[in-house]
Amino acid sequence: MTDGRGDSRPAAGGRLIDAVEDKFEVVAAGEAVAIFAGHDIRALRPDLPAIPLDGVDPSHVVLATRADDRSRLVAAFRKYAQAHLVRPESS
Repeated sequence: MTDGRGDSRPAAGGRLIDAVEDKFEVVAAGEAVAIFAGHDIRALRPDLPAIPLDGVDPSHVVLATRADDRSRLVAAFRKYAQAHLVRPESS
């Protein structure tokens, strides 16, 4: 497993966090900050402060799967994503 940099270099002074709950713990301990898109973090963890990032362009989410993938998990994730993610408004 890599830390998301793409070239397998470790993040300087950081550690790999696999679960969102672990990320919450690191933030709650004052060791890090995190950006969460589309959530009111206080609904997930009321003890964490939340500061809106106004003026930041929305992120794009793309789901790519194999054309012949018939996984029920992939289908369920696709359905969830379609229900909860919104398309950006046309300019």
